[in-house]
Amino acid sequence: MGSKLRRLSMLFKGNIGLMTLTSGLWNFAGQMVWPFSSLYYLALGATYFDLGLISALWGASRIIPIIIGGYLTDLFGRKRLVVLLSFILSFVNLSLAFIPSWEFLLPVMIIDGFVSGLREPAFGAIIADSTMPNYRALGYALWNFGPILFGIFSPYIAGKYIDEVGIISSMRTLFIIVFAFSFVACILRLLFLKETLVHHDEKVTITPRKMISGFKDLFHQVHQSFLILILIFALMGLINGLTGPFGVTYATKDVIRLTASQWGLISISQTTIKLMLVPIFAYASDRFGRVIFIASSLFLTGFSGILFVTSSNFELALISLTLNALSLGIISINLPALFADYIPRNLRGRAIALRGVTAQLASTLGSIVGGYLYQEISYASPFITASVIAFLASIVTFLTIREPKIREE
Repeated sequence: MGSKLRRLSMLFKGNIGLMTLTSGLWNFAGQMVWPFSSLYYLALGATYFDLGLISALWGASRIIPIIIGGYLTDLFGRKRLVVLLSFILSFVNLSLAFIPSWEFLLPVMIIDGFVSGLREPAFGAIIADSTMPNYRALGYALWNFGPILFGIFSPYIAGKYIDEVGIISSMRTLFIIVFAFSFVACILRLLFLKETLVHHDEKVTITPRKMISGFKDLFHQVHQSFLILILIFALMGLINGLTGPFGVTYATKDVIRLTASQWGLISISQTTIKLMLVPIFAYASDRFGRVIFIASSLFLTGFSGILFVTSSNFELALISLTLNALSLGIISINLPALFADYIPRNLRGRAIALRGVTAQLASTLGSIVGGYLYQEISYASPFITASVIAFLASIVTFLTIREPKIREE
């Protein structure tokens, strides 16, 4: 028991602990703007279809950088990409405080998508490298939900501020706060983050042919379940694209008519339930396997989506969205943990890149389709479509994916 506690304490002291702290600082401020960003964009003149377009443009601008980033991550290491690109993203947040109309979002979203895509494989690889196989889901739980604790009350605080001041003035101030906290997080990563890939090549020439060859090596060395997991990530990306920009507009502006502060209370409930229950599921999945938790949570995602579109008041919206947050929380620790279980350390950058590209393509498609459905068909149609996809993903997961016999270091 003592050795287990010591090994678990290493998660807090090493890269996982540092990334949890720095992402927590970022999340504290970010949770003041992220839940309300669609309302901000609408106030700047965007339409519902424009919301889908903005999300799709952001997603499309990530696709090629993710591929490049995956190759660079396995070639040059993780830290320098994480640190440098985090600084750039911090300044992108600052620019969002000053845009005069929604059209100016387009170049900002392209830059943000490009940089975040380039960073994603290094970010994912350093987290995967810093977890131990038998505690991997618990490590992902700490990484995914530790930062949330920092921002648990941020949406409610921001919601009250928005209700009093107005959406545009308040969001401009809040984005400046995001910049300040994210910049501090970048400094801490620069000073204290440790590289996890020590045998990387500093003098190799990068060519498209070598990049393609590097990805071919990946397919030759991975388990067949890898491709099915890629499909599940793509379906999750499609679900996120369909619904992501429209949850807040459905709940506050168009159908249920919640206030911004009520939306903030729902965000607090979502965070609280995840913090209470997801670590328990993480511990259980490290002991008993991940597939059953992934399949069950995908089914719960579909059910909560149907419940959301039948909600007519704050209480029902609260229940449906809290269930949705719990199911997505369980998926968000178990799906990447199972992915890392199958992928050797020296291939993780490329594997995460391929995962990211397919998920992003699906999310981009989902954003365009979701914007069309929401504006032209019905407010409920993107959520119903996403629920059907979640039910199908649950069945595919349960029938086709098996636990690995040996988890990769």
